[in-house]
Amino acid sequence: MTAALPRPGHEDDRPAAADRLLVRRPGPRELRPGRTHRRRRTLEISLAAAVPLLLVLLWQLAADRSWLDARIYPAPSTIPADGWDRALAGELWPDLGATLRRVLAGYAAGTVTGYLLGLLMGSLSLVRAALEPLLDALYVVPKLALLPVFLNMFGLGEGPQIALVATTVFFFVWISTMAAVLAIPSGHRDAGQVFGAGPWQMFRHVLLPASLPAVLVGARIAAGVAVLVIVASEQIAAPDDRPTAARPRTIKPVAGCGPAAWTDPADLAPDRAPARCAKGAPAPRPLAKRRTLTVATGTLSAEYVAPLRLALSRGEFKKEGLDVRLKVLPTPEALPLLAKGELDALWAAPEAAVVNGGFDLRWVAGNFSPAPKSRSGLWVRLKNGERASSVSLEGTKLGTMIGKGSVIMYPMARTFAGHGARLDSIAFQQLGSADVLTALTGGGMDSAWLIDPVWRRVDGDGKYAFLGGQPHGEPLGGALYGPTLLQRDPDAGVAFLRAYLRTVNTYFAGDYKADRAFVAELAKLLDVDAKILTSVPPLRMDWEIRKGTTDRLQKAYRDAGVTTGAPLPENRLVDRSLYAEAVGHRLRE
Repeated sequence: MTAALPRPGHEDDRPAAADRLLVRRPGPRELRPGRTHRRRRTLEISLAAAVPLLLVLLWQLAADRSWLDARIYPAPSTIPADGWDRALAGELWPDLGATLRRVLAGYAAGTVTGYLLGLLMGSLSLVRAALEPLLDALYVVPKLALLPVFLNMFGLGEGPQIALVATTVFFFVWISTMAAVLAIPSGHRDAGQVFGAGPWQMFRHVLLPASLPAVLVGARIAAGVAVLVIVASEQIAAPDDRPTAARPRTIKPVAGCGPAAWTDPADLAPDRAPARCAKGAPAPRPLAKRRTLTVATGTLSAEYVAPLRLALSRGEFKKEGLDVRLKVLPTPEALPLLAKGELDALWAAPEAAVVNGGFDLRWVAGNFSPAPKSRSGLWVRLKNGERASSVSLEGTKLGTMIGKGSVIMYPMARTFAGHGARLDSIAFQQLGSADVLTALTGGGMDSAWLIDPVWRRVDGDGKYAFLGGQPHGEPLGGALYGPTLLQRDPDAGVAFLRAYLRTVNTYFAGDYKADRAFVAELAKLLDVDAKILTSVPPLRMDWEIRKGTTDRLQKAYRDAGVTTGAPLPENRLVDRSLYAEAVGHRLRE
């Protein structure tokens, strides 16, 4: 706002246009600078908070309306509760500590090396001429592309992640440091030399003060990039020994599955009661989106496949939102397909190809162990006056339906050891199922591995003796998962096991063969005679995997000459976390 001021002595005269003065009244900024600054700051903070909040609200809306896949982009409202559950379960802090350890170690290494080399190259032109072209070429390489190189160099530990962070940080700090040193005015260096400054004094009083601001800027940018790199690298190659499906998941109590739903994996006692939930537990938890799973199995008529066949027949898989298809495939053909993700699961034994083949597979659930009265296993033809306890198997011929790569090598090795023989001292002959018994009774073989119900044909005959079979209370087969259910869709993997466990708890918890109607249903499903089913004791369905089983299997494979090389550790072969989640048990291994 302006006003015209009259000239002195001529107050009544109309002022000329050239003599007019413009006067601006002070505004709120000048009159009340403090309040104006606070209002401006409040507005800026509000905008800074409103934009992320708006994005979170849009995210929540998209998740609620199913515009986003909740498995990949869970609703923001679920994240705090999930984080709290993991913190209480002790799962959050170890993971957070591991990530911070890798970031800090890589950041420190990259900062120190980047600063020292940047200082050296900025100070010495010959060093700069020798190294700068090479470093410039490496700088443009995407850093995540170096992860396979670091994996080969440092293995599967924390080394690759630390090296990747250090490399990324190094380039940021190196470039900013070298540029800062080159930008120091030559007069500063000359002044230091005139005053007789030595190398340390030149660094302390000239190079460090002049380069430090630029170095801090580079280090600040590198800190943010280091976090991005570690997140990406851990998703690709996290060196965590825990199973993939277990790392990001929350374990909650499951109704009907209390302490009896879990036993100590190290307990190998034959009379150990198998883990069990209440009938009908764990209850179905349908997936948000229906999945189709293809499960391979070597046969559809064996009794150990009965829980799968019954779960399909009774709709237990459908209750979980799963369409399960069983496909008959021999294990050697199924394993490569499982590893490539063309199959979702395999119902078999952890054969030699799994244990020593380098596939990214895991044994995730057991199937059965024999009943104490079962005599499925190694039978021998006795010679005149010979007793079972005195039989020597050294140099004998053994007929078996399954080759030397089978899981039965483990119980065979235990039996052979008690009868003066080793796996490599036995002549194995692989025969058809109908020929094994004939070879034993006809004299073509000294011994044979007889399975249910074939062994009933010689049981009670004094000319034959049962020497031993599968260890009681130790399942030697079950479900194997590939990358689909272990990594890409563990929800479906847990749902599959939940249906299987519920079937076992509901229908196979005790002497399930005492119910004639149930036996008739099983006989129809398996396409076998009901009399054959009732002629042998019921299997003891046991989903748990005993500790050390894979070690004992691998030893038997090596003793039989099937595999060579160092054995793989159990945590590379077994994943108990999926059935632990299904029954609400927190792993403490």
